[in-house]
Amino acid sequence: MIRSILSILFLFIVLFACIQESELKPIVPESLIHSNSSKIWILDTVIKNDSIISPMLLSHKTTLTFFEDGEIFFQTYKNLGSTQGIKGRYTITIPSDSILHISFLENDSKYFYIKQASNTSLKLQQKSENINWYLKAYQKPF
Repeated sequence: MIRSILSILFLFIVLFACIQESELKPIVPESLIHSNSSKIWILDTVIKNDSIISPMLLSHKTTLTFFEDGEIFFQTYKNLGSTQGIKGRYTITIPSDSILHISFLENDSKYFYIKQASNTSLKLQQKSENINWYLKAYQKPF
């Protein structure tokens, strides 16, 4: 009798203690974005409504440099390392849906869901439109 009660209790605990996969939210550490200093990402592909709208040549692609202090710098790959570009700020909101907010000095803001993040790649989905950004980490050129 006690054995059957314990078995039922164990089954009850197992069934109700499990977390459903749909309840899990990805947690993106900010260090993946800026590497605890600064990190350069290349905007490899932009897809808007199933159409690719990004340059094919690497020299014309956009780079995003994320700094640990919350600043971001947009520039073309061919201008990488120069002062030519657009400066902005970014924040990452983790608790809800891992949202990346980028704001520029001209009061222009963009909000992205961080759909996938690793040391070498980022997939961002623009919150207001059907636009996906695929970024890859800058690698040494040799």
